[in-house]
Amino acid sequence: MQIYFFKKTITICNQIVKLNKVLSIPYYSRVMEIYQNWIVENVMKLVSVDPAEYIDETFQLNDSNKALTWVMWWQGEENAPKIVKSNVKRMKSVFGEANVVVIDQNNYSQFTDINPAIIDKFKRGKITFAALSDVIRFNLLSRHGGLWLDATLCVSDEFKNIKIGDFFSLSFNKDLPDYISRGDWSGWLVGGNHNIFKYMNDCLHDYWLRYDTIVNYFLPDEFVRAYVNAHPTFKRKLKDRSLDWEPFAFSDNYKKIEHTDLLHRWNSELEFSVQKVSYRLHDNGDHNLLNSICSEK
Repeated sequence: MQIYFFKKTITICNQIVKLNKVLSIPYYSRVMEIYQNWIVENVMKLVSVDPAEYIDETFQLNDSNKALTWVMWWQGEENAPKIVKSNVKRMKSVFGEANVVVIDQNNYSQFTDINPAIIDKFKRGKITFAALSDVIRFNLLSRHGGLWLDATLCVSDEFKNIKIGDFFSLSFNKDLPDYISRGDWSGWLVGGNHNIFKYMNDCLHDYWLRYDTIVNYFLPDEFVRAYVNAHPTFKRKLKDRSLDWEPFAFSDNYKKIEHTDLLHRWNSELEFSVQKVSYRLHDNGDHNLLNSICSEK
């Protein structure tokens, strides 16, 4: 019952927030911060995990836990859409074929130790695939470290110049008040061997062993925000590593006929070297952006 009323409250509040944005109320960013912190505070009451107990430091990777690049297409790489196949092929070129592991429904159990009760809930339709994907993502990173990339990410050779270190994600120089992350991280590109991944694995396991419904689509980000709020040093680390990333240029300009400039920037600028697209992009001509992306080596 607690989670039911919490979900309803968030739904109502989200509608009020949207109205406030449309009306351009003063101090919108501050209002959103207060609202988001309220959500985070109540989300953490749903689990028995204390972010303060997971100190801001790395965990050791042993020799068998070589840091890898993780990407997932549940139905298998061979059954993926054209753009996903192209993305995975390019990731193997950028990171080295031996360093890229494509996770699917047939091999995920070789690399994870997810509680069988959670897998059973997924098979019975109690947990969505998006929720299971979050569980798999943070379980992989908590066990092996490495870098997780969504299959809908187009990366160029320029992306080789990133330094993963103990934690890496796309952290933006500007505040993004509409999102619980505020632009400090991006769940679809994240990696390292920081304790936050063990914390996230524990949070998601605890939550899905207790509940059969997600309280909010941004639940993983809310768990991350709780950790960031509990560790000021980690928050400063995110800010220190922020850049003027532009990961939505391809999706924003998909129908643009002339896109030579986009491809040039993608191949030559670090902040432009990773682009988030949709696997639903369709092929509508020989000269569209999709075909140009897929033909890039």
